[in-house]
This record gives sequence, C-alpha cells and structure tokens, in this order.
Amino acid sequence: MDIGKSDTALDAWSASDLYGSWRVISAKGVLVDSDGTRTESEHALEGVLIFTPDHRMIAFVLHPGREPGQSDDAKLKLFGSMVAYTGRFTLEPDRYLVTIDWSSTALNENQEQVRLFRMDGDSLRIEVPEHSSIFNPAQRTSNTLLAVRER
Repeated sequence: MDIGKSDTALDAWSASDLYGSWRVISAKGVLVDSDGTRTESEHALEGVLIFTPDHRMIAFVLHPGREPGQSDDAKLKLFGSMVAYTGRFTLEPDRYLVTIDWSSTALNENQEQVRLFRMDGDSLRIEVPEHSSIFNPAQRTSNTLLAVRER
C-alpha cells in the first residue's frame, strides 16, 4: 500500500492500531533551498512518538550521540539537534492531522499539520509532506520517519 493511499475502508480500520508508544529509529529527508537546490539525507534518530486514545500526540525526536553541554554554544547545538511537540490529532486510515499546541521551536503552534502513515505489524512509517523548515523557514523540507512499536 502506498503512503497516502488506503485499501481499507474507514469502518474496517481500527484506530487503536496507532495508539501507543513508537520508538523512532531513522529518518530520510529532502531539503530544498530557496534556489531550488535539493539535498537528500538519511540518518539515524532516537526518540519517541506517542498516540493516546483521547487523540493527543507527543513527539520527542533527536539525533543520537548527544553529550551534555556546558557552554551556551554547546547547549544551542543540543537544542538544534532535537524536535519536540505535542498536539491534538484527528485520524483517518492513512493519515492524521495534528494541531500543534506546544513546540520546542515555537513554530507551527496552533497550525494543523498533515502526516501520512503506514503500519506494517509493529513498524510505522510516517511521511511529512513538504513544508517550511522549522530551522530555516526560507527552506522547504519533507521527511519520512521510521519507528517500531514499544512493547
């Protein structure tokens, strides 16, 4: 099944399949500069995505290998290597729409964000369609996260 496509009718799909805690393991991304230059990347990530039955979503994702920072520059580097946000979501068979309440970057708060997803057993793939970069709004980015269910 393609991301964004569903061969399952809404009434036959169980929303509870998404509920729970998912360990983020990797990501692929595409960054598009203002001149149209595209840069693709793939990297390991750490973190967790939590989906609750009352439709609260929590994301805490960071780059591995972080070490405590003492200086302001080191602390800023740590902050730049993570993303955290929470919000309420509505759920469809192949996507969820999350309205972000709070974010580590203070960007996108009170905005609805589209996430396409596909589950295969205990694996979850989430595609974030192209959007303004949270680190540099002059750039556009799209991402695909891979996660596994925590048991």
